[in-house]
Amino acid sequence: MQPELASAGDYKVGVKTLDITNDKTSTLLANQIKGQEQLKIEVWYSSDYKEGTPLTSYENETRLAKKFSIQANAARDVAPLASELKYPIVVISHGYTGYRQIMFT
Repeated sequence: MQPELASAGDYKVGVKTLDITNDKTSTLLANQIKGQEQLKIEVWYSSDYKEGTPLTSYENETRLAKKFSIQANAARDVAPLASELKYPIVVISHGYTGYRQIMFT
């Protein structure tokens, strides 16, 4: 049985993977070369894609290099829901040993 907040909501879900680059980084560590800081993020959002749109899966591997796949309940790179409503933004950091899809939908 899933916790109450783990149940599906009223909206279909879209997902995109984004690469964010910050070329104005600096470092406090000695002997480290300054350069571009890159961050890969996963963004989930409300969508209203057509029935039959294929759902994505998340491919990853463990720290022991064992590959695995998780079936998602989200469609990749579909259009966001067009609405006049405002939706909250939730930012989650998975922590040191986690991965960006750990709290998937």
